[in-house]
Amino acid sequence: MTLQSDHDGAQTSLVHSGHSTTRRSDIQGLRAVAVALVVAFHAGLPLPGGFIGVDMFFVISGFVIAGMLLGELERGAGLSFAAFYTRRIRRLLPALAVLTMVVALASVFLLSPLGPQQATAKTGLAASIFSANIELSWSTGGGYFATTAEANALLHTWSLSVEEQFYFAFPAILAIAWRLASRSSSQRSRNSRIARYVLAATAASFALSCYASYSSSYRFGTRFAFYSPMTRAWEFGIGVLIFLVSPALLRFMPRIALPMGVAGIALIVIGVFTIRDTTPFPGVAAVVPVAGTGLLLAAGVGATRGVNAVLGARPAVWVGDVSYGWYLWHWPLIVFAAAMWPDKRWACVLAALVSLGPTLLSSRFIENPIRFNDRITGRRAVALAALCILLPIVACFGLLFANRLETRSAAITAFSEANRGHADSERGCDGARLSDAPPGCTWRVDNPKGTVVLVGDSNAGQFTEPAAVAANRLGYNLTVATASGCPFVDLLASAGANDGIACHRRVVDSMATLRELRPSLVILASSSADYVTSEVGTWQLRDPRTGEAATTPEAAKRLWDHGLTSVLKELDEAGTPTAVVQTAPHPGDVDPSTDSRTCPAVGFLTDSCGRYSIARANVERWQQPARDAQNQAVARIRAATAVDFTDDLCSPEACNSERDGVLLYRSDGGHLSVDGSLTLTDRFSDLIGHRAVQS
Repeated sequence: MTLQSDHDGAQTSLVHSGHSTTRRSDIQGLRAVAVALVVAFHAGLPLPGGFIGVDMFFVISGFVIAGMLLGELERGAGLSFAAFYTRRIRRLLPALAVLTMVVALASVFLLSPLGPQQATAKTGLAASIFSANIELSWSTGGGYFATTAEANALLHTWSLSVEEQFYFAFPAILAIAWRLASRSSSQRSRNSRIARYVLAATAASFALSCYASYSSSYRFGTRFAFYSPMTRAWEFGIGVLIFLVSPALLRFMPRIALPMGVAGIALIVIGVFTIRDTTPFPGVAAVVPVAGTGLLLAAGVGATRGVNAVLGARPAVWVGDVSYGWYLWHWPLIVFAAAMWPDKRWACVLAALVSLGPTLLSSRFIENPIRFNDRITGRRAVALAALCILLPIVACFGLLFANRLETRSAAITAFSEANRGHADSERGCDGARLSDAPPGCTWRVDNPKGTVVLVGDSNAGQFTEPAAVAANRLGYNLTVATASGCPFVDLLASAGANDGIACHRRVVDSMATLRELRPSLVILASSSADYVTSEVGTWQLRDPRTGEAATTPEAAKRLWDHGLTSVLKELDEAGTPTAVVQTAPHPGDVDPSTDSRTCPAVGFLTDSCGRYSIARANVERWQQPARDAQNQAVARIRAATAVDFTDDLCSPEACNSERDGVLLYRSDGGHLSVDGSLTLTDRFSDLIGHRAVQS
């Protein structure tokens, strides 16, 4: 049995004993399902596991390429590496090169100069030399599902690089396996030996994938598992194995094709709705879509009915025919739409549909004319490859150059100044324990009256500057010990990989230090509204002793009240006064469109980025549950007081991001800028002057 194919395996037919038994148009339908899932997921439609469409592509590629190459070997022609790579060049590189150049040019205007442009350019450079997955795996940014990654207009090219790396390695590996197995007397035994070699490599890759998917290693953990060709090779291997066992399936097809096809579709549907961006992946979870795709490929061997007949319908085949182009174009347009209209969810869906326009143009004028041009061989193919590599590289370097010019503009310089780090992070106080905080974490005066201590998460760190100025002005030292994502309460607050245990230990250690230090005043600040008001599941609050978890907003409010009361009571018993700062208004939480980290360059150049106004009533609604919980806790403790800066930062009607030419907030909309924070200096002076006790 061999599998005949055109240049990319788009039109395939299984041939057994010299007779064509099935035209594999269902493979194109399967490609259509895969690309539709990926596009829907990226557009924000409710398909949490839609990204498994990429895994489906990997299995399909393994199946089709194995058939193409084994067909040549079985015909006795031997493998023509030059012919194989010429077909790959004509099929893949021109469309990718045009996309990369267009995206680089558009990114100059439609992406933020503060990160997304640089990330897109670097990924484009790597994609041009078939290594986008490696660049993304080793970059300093977050993983595939991180917010920062979502602004990278060429993020999706990682999977193309994985496929290209498979195409580089697999023909040579198959040729070696064929030579080792050629001693067998029959084709059946030869294929059996090749299958054993492939099975061993597939098992090794799967084991590595599982290990890395659950590893906490920074370099060889989840990002390595997601992007590495070594942890993805088993998915291609499954496709190869399905092809190798296909001859044995032919005689059973009339009876098992339908149940196999139904089982395959069921597994894919299960994967789409049960696998999420928080699922360790690929690992064990990827078995579901990979097995489903494998079953559908196997069900189509010699079968013309059932699920595979539906997949082979003309509309599905048409989508499959343009699936490569649609995959290329959909993601950049979605990223650009999200940057231009961050508060319009429909914009991403519309962009996904609009991307069919350039997809069809690419197919009509770039892909098909070059792909089916048999005159592009030898030196012409080499020249084509060189152009498809060099031109995108030039375009990406052009994007980096334009980025340097844009970041030097007055508007972006002012914006960057507003986003400079607070002193707690600049001096290494963020993450330091109170007991061994670096010397720079204490702002000292001569002959101090005592020491004021500022503790909490990053929303405490944002008050470092006004607290330091106010404390020193009044003759007190100020010591700062903050930890981003760690509220200073007697609770376990977990989110993602942060299980809250280390944060709680930090609170316990700090309380012991505070009992010994007996400061003049403890200022305690946390982003309490985030922990209490956020949708259940974003942050999980638990009692460290009973294990009780907050499963409702009311339970979260009650646990926060108890956790804060525990801390305040212990400080009160030690004779230390405390001031609890209510969460400052968070425009980014109330209205995500105020997050200007992905604001496009045209927004900066028109001076609109970072400037917004939101209704104060919406801010109050977000703050109220946490504010009530903290007020209840403070009311129980004699030496505690609560401080609210909402009136200082908002008018009675609205909370504005700018006042008198000063940007009050950083780009995330969840933290005050240094200058915005310094507008509260007088309030901190009043607080310290009235509440601090002299030692």
